[in-house]
Amino acid sequence: MQSAETAYIYALCEPDHRRTVRYVGKSIDPDARYLSHIDSADKAKEAKLPKARWLKKLRSKGLSPTIEILELCNEDTWRAAEKAWIAYFRDISDKELLNVSDGGELICRRRNYIGERFGRLTVVSYSEAPGLVDCVCTCGAAISIDPGRLVSRNTSSCGCLRREVTSRRARKAHVPIQKGERFGRLTVVRRCRKRSGGHIQYEVLCDCGNTKRVAASDLRNGKVVSCKCFHKERISELMREVRRRA
Repeated sequence: MQSAETAYIYALCEPDHRRTVRYVGKSIDPDARYLSHIDSADKAKEAKLPKARWLKKLRSKGLSPTIEILELCNEDTWRAAEKAWIAYFRDISDKELLNVSDGGELICRRRNYIGERFGRLTVVSYSEAPGLVDCVCTCGAAISIDPGRLVSRNTSSCGCLRREVTSRRARKAHVPIQKGERFGRLTVVRRCRKRSGGHIQYEVLCDCGNTKRVAASDLRNGKVVSCKCFHKERISELMREVRRRA
């Protein structure tokens, strides 16, 4: 049993070799607090919180977070320490910290999202629907959304960003490849009359002199850059390097 005067600042981390910190908290009994975090993923009132979503995702993979002690404090200093650690990991972490408050509270307060921007979305108010916030997108559209999706970066627009990306890809896919265009070592000779598997084909001439037919999509995405001569040359170079080192 730990002394009531002892307070631990702890971190819940990804269960991998990097031990990326995802949540920072305070407890006088870290072991018991860890178990309560695991159980909280099944509580309805916490189900929409970013931390609960993360814990459920780990559990679906048969994993559990690890817990690390960051600092040993007392009842007079833990609030400042927790705030400092949360601010620190928000600043340096390559993954979003899942705390919804800035720390230092005896009871977790709701994070004030109003005015925050997530991608193209800016939070303007709390929605009348429980657990949602109202956002305005840079395109002018307004949506209501679970703030957990904003914090986890699963949503960064009203949907306009996805539509724009899809539209750009569609336009690019329908622009015909011109005779003489080069893709790696390949020069386009002509468009083939017959398709293969529904894909538009082009006859291309490789720098080594060979010709072959290649799907337009394979040329555009760089999947095919030669008649296979490049691959053969790389294999030969690697084999020579292996023999040289032997």
